[in-house]
Amino acid sequence: MPTSAKIIVEKGGNLVVTSRGSIKDACLNQAFTNIYYESDLAVLDGTDDTGAEPSPTHPNWESPSIWVKNAKPAATPGEQHENPVYRTLTNNGQNYVYVKIKNNSFTKGIAKAGSKLRLYWAHAATGLDWDRHFNGSTLSGNQPSGGQIGDGVDLTGLTFEPNGTQVIEVPWSVPNPGLFADQHFCLLARIEDMPLDPYGMTYPEDKNNGIYFNVRNNNNIAQRNTMIVAVNEISPPIAGGSGKIKIRSVDNFPTTNGISFDVTNGDEANTMLGKGKIKIDLSRALYDEWVKGGKSGTGIRLTWEMGIDLRQIVDVYVEVPTLIPVLEILAPHAYIGNINFKAKQSFDLGVRYHKTLLNALSTNEQLNYHIGHYREMPTGNVPIGGEEYIFSGFLINAPGSTMRQQELLSPEAAFTALKESGWETTAENSVVVYPNPAVEQLTLSSETEQVEWQAMLFDLSGKLVHEGKLSDQLTIQVSDLPHGTYSLVL
Repeated sequence: MPTSAKIIVEKGGNLVVTSRGSIKDACLNQAFTNIYYESDLAVLDGTDDTGAEPSPTHPNWESPSIWVKNAKPAATPGEQHENPVYRTLTNNGQNYVYVKIKNNSFTKGIAKAGSKLRLYWAHAATGLDWDRHFNGSTLSGNQPSGGQIGDGVDLTGLTFEPNGTQVIEVPWSVPNPGLFADQHFCLLARIEDMPLDPYGMTYPEDKNNGIYFNVRNNNNIAQRNTMIVAVNEISPPIAGGSGKIKIRSVDNFPTTNGISFDVTNGDEANTMLGKGKIKIDLSRALYDEWVKGGKSGTGIRLTWEMGIDLRQIVDVYVEVPTLIPVLEILAPHAYIGNINFKAKQSFDLGVRYHKTLLNALSTNEQLNYHIGHYREMPTGNVPIGGEEYIFSGFLINAPGSTMRQQELLSPEAAFTALKESGWETTAENSVVVYPNPAVEQLTLSSETEQVEWQAMLFDLSGKLVHEGKLSDQLTIQVSDLPHGTYSLVL
């Protein structure tokens, strides 16, 4: 966002320089308390971001320059991000967003007159368009799926030390996450120093091809994914956080896509995969397209489990028990690809972390997990967007309760046990079913200790064709059953 003004303006005992030329002659040897240059203001995308355009940061959907606190004073230190909370008893969504703005120069800086910081939210997906997903014109069910937070903060006259920063606080009344299919949302921060398009952006914004490149190309745009958690002010915390997200194409034409599943570094990989299991629930539609593409993938194992299919009936989302295809993550960097998307098509994907890890986390420890969405091209993968999941030992500050903050939550209530001391998870409570489809026999394997399941197999007429008990492993002979589709109920 380079400055382009051409005049010098004196204000009191300070000199404000709006061009980068020599000021010696213009000053006429006057004495000034401070000399400020109109700044190139930036909101950095990552720790490797210096303010250069384009930014080198990838992924760029988790800016450390944007964070949320649930209350003042905050429960967590400094710039540590907290999941925003919605207090269900009083319908109170009051939280606070903080944006760190950097002076991207070696001289003292001042914000250009008329500059504004604008904040927006959107119901998250890997592909979000500017500005239709952020202006409230798109709906999730019958709810607006985005909007501006406040009216914008006037930055005029805000001064900076060389390469210095200023933190801006913006109150945010978050939406009720119960009105959406999942609890993942995106925050977008923009510094605009012009009132009309292009708003002072160095690179023109693409308004119909995703925000990834807008964020990468312009140092005054940044985004952060987050999760809104529903809490009850009196009783223990409400179990939430299905981990479901939308994988959405941003293109107006059919494309071939891939999805990555990454632990950020080796140390976290040893911790996450050594003390727990990461599982990816594929929607049936996404699974079918992946199968058509040859089930291309690395670092994964495909299984089938009894799970929850989230279906929309009119304006209500209903959880329906069903067999779902599940990817168990076997490596720190896993991938599935050759998946065909139609124009602007989206698929659902769920993330689960079966934790033996939670109580092992210290209160200052945080682990990140990333889902990346790519357009596969002959010349290489092109990033579209993604989601970040945070597993943290930090406590959320909520009236009447404390809970351990976690974004990697099971979509089934059976995977989560609430205790008075906070949010803790039990051993996983799941059944693996294979092979599917089955020709000779169907095997059910329980991953839960000391739990006995009643397994019933029905044909499409509702007739019970097999019944048995499962505590460890159960084999059902299906070779003598007529060819067709059957429902397994546990």
